[in-house]
Amino acid sequence: MFKKNLKPLLLSLVMSIITGSVMAQTGEALTLKEALNYALQHYTDARKARLDLENAQYKIDEVRSRALPQISGSGQLNYNPLLQQSVLLVH
Repeated sequence: MFKKNLKPLLLSLVMSIITGSVMAQTGEALTLKEALNYALQHYTDARKARLDLENAQYKIDEVRSRALPQISGSGQLNYNPLLQQSVLLVH
């Protein structure tokens, strides 16, 4: 569930940061081309934020796994393809 919502969340976060910071600095609206250029320049910040979120999820999963019971099992199967050679007589 977390990974499904991650992409739209990051996209809206990046777009809100872009529009908020640029409009706060200049007071004018951006064209699509300007917004894309700005996003590409700041792509590393967005990628780092995404990796931080992913790392946090892995840490949560690691801590949660310590609280769960540990189960282990093993099995073995031997197949003897030789058929029985002797016949048992019943009286």
